[in-house]
Amino acid sequence: LKDIGVRTARFDWELSGRRVNIQERLRGIPASDLEAARRSHLDLTVLASTYAQAVLRMIVINGQFHADPHPGNVFFLDDGMLGLIDFGAVGTLLPKRREELVRLGLAIASQDTSGVVDILMLWAGDPDVDRFRLEDALAELIDRFSNVLLEQIDLSDIFQRVFALLREFHLTLPPDLALVLRTLLTAEGFVRRIDPKFDIARELAPLAKALMRERTRPARLRSEAGKLLAALGRAALSTPSLIGQIEKVARTGLITVSIAPKDLKRLRGDTRGSRANPQLYPAALAICAAIVFSSEPLLAALLALLSVVLAIADWLRQR
Repeated sequence: LKDIGVRTARFDWELSGRRVNIQERLRGIPASDLEAARRSHLDLTVLASTYAQAVLRMIVINGQFHADPHPGNVFFLDDGMLGLIDFGAVGTLLPKRREELVRLGLAIASQDTSGVVDILMLWAGDPDVDRFRLEDALAELIDRFSNVLLEQIDLSDIFQRVFALLREFHLTLPPDLALVLRTLLTAEGFVRRIDPKFDIARELAPLAKALMRERTRPARLRSEAGKLLAALGRAALSTPSLIGQIEKVARTGLITVSIAPKDLKRLRGDTRGSRANPQLYPAALAICAAIVFSSEPLLAALLALLSVVLAIADWLRQR
């Protein structure tokens, strides 16, 4: 965090022990005393940006974050930097969850309700919900708060509305996000006091780019490639038996279809027109491969391979 103007108290490990904690004393103006900061002619707009970048970077990039960044734990230091103290509460997020949070934030900022629903459904374990109705409800909520200054938005009110929406559709959030939400609420309240016109989306965008750069590091790409090859290997081993089973179904024409009453009700009530489900493409290609297997084995193999690739791509997209 030092590169963005943030310092933390240095520990004296030789003098510290199980009962005594000795740290460097940070000298400056407590962030809780904004009047003193204004009298010192500090640029509070810049400090608000630095504070927000620090909180977001700890969550999104580092994966370990100060979980109680209230003004009492923040100092405007004499050297112009921002100081953070009291790391008694620390949260941790795994890389996968951090990427999901960035995707969610960017989807909200761009009013991409489909992207928001993708993340919420992923977190809830892909439950059986009316996706179209959920998208409509989220679009209405996002539209209500879009292009509105922070001074006119109550983040706690937004969270209350979101939680009410989640309860309505029987969706749940992962437990590791509870501390993140509390941290963001604390940070939002502090930033609101410093700079009511603060634009959180503007601060999140460069962090998203940094996260994407981290994902494309050679070591990371090698790791992801290894996982992909392992998945392709498992799929390739099961492809011959899968084609045989699909060929049997295609030749005999015996296919069992089960439709629940609630599905019929949903189909009758949906007036949006049909949408192709990307998850159907691999199955369709596999059926085609089974049909042409006897006469065109090479074409069948290519279709089966394409089916496997599409299935894996869809699986990676949902991670």
